This record gives sequence, C-alpha cells and structure tokens, in this order.
Amino acid sequence: DLVALGITAIDPVPVADFPGRRGWGYDGVLLFAPEASYGTPDDLKHFIAAAHALGMHVILDWVANHTAWDHPWVTQHPDWYSRDWKGEFQPTPWWDWHDIINLDYSSPALRKEMTENLVYWVREYDVDGYRADVAGFVPLDFWATARHEMEKVKPVFLLAEWETRD
Repeated sequence: DLVALGITAIDPVPVADFPGRRGWGYDGVLLFAPEASYGTPDDLKHFIAAAHALGMHVILDWVANHTAWDHPWVTQHPDWYSRDWKGEFQPTPWWDWHDIINLDYSSPALRKEMTENLVYWVREYDVDGYRADVAGFVPLDFWATARHEMEKVKPVFLLAEWETRD
C-alpha cells in the first residue's frame, strides 16, 4: 500500500469540473465543483478524510493561469481574460494549447474570485495545499495574498510548477 511505501502526500490531477473531452482538468469550467466523472462532492470529502486517517496529506493540482474557452467567465466576465494587441482573447502562447484562454491578474475581481476558490477547497474539502500549474505566469503578489487567506483556515503547502527558481 502507499503508506508502506513511505508516501506521505497525494497530488491528484485538478478535481474542479472540466469539459471532459480534453485537458484532464487543466481546462476548468466550474472551479467550485468537483468533476462529476471523478465522483460526488461527498466522495471527494471521503477520499481526503481517508487519506488523512492514514497520515497522508492531499494537495490538489490547481490551475491559476487559464480556463477553458467554454468557461462561464468568458461571457460573464470577459474583462478577466488577457487580450492581444487587437483586443481579442489571448490563448496561451506556449506549445499548442489553443483550447485554453489566459486569465488577466490585473483584475482585482479575478484575484478575489481565484483566492476565494483556493480557500474554498481548503475550507470545504480540507485539502492540505496545492501544486500550482504554471505558477510563474501568475503574479507573485497574488500567491502571497492567497496564502495569507488560506492560512486563516489552516496551514497549507504550496508547490509551484515553474521552470526557474525565481
């Protein structure tokens, strides 16, 4: 079993709802809802509680830089997304990821919503922290503020996926 192997933390792929036809959750559409194909909210709570009972931590993969193009925010909050020089939505410029759209952290409302999302999973599901997908594309001051808010609930572990140490 995992505990016998010395594993002390589990990091599942993003669990927030995604379109299901691509992305493995890295193209989220409903960031406050667990992906239905993975189980119910109660299933996720049970999974985390069972891991905790075994002395293991659960850190979620969390996507801060982008969403799927069919995320409700695209129409509800278009100002939360990056634009190119022509004023059009900007897909993520690396690799061939045209199925996602970049978020714009100059929006205080977006920052608030994303911080609330991080706090939500800690408060409602008792997650122990996050592995932040492409964390370096999100301003460092966002992470500092978000950590402060999460730690009002409980101490959290944050791991940034990024290519440089800065």
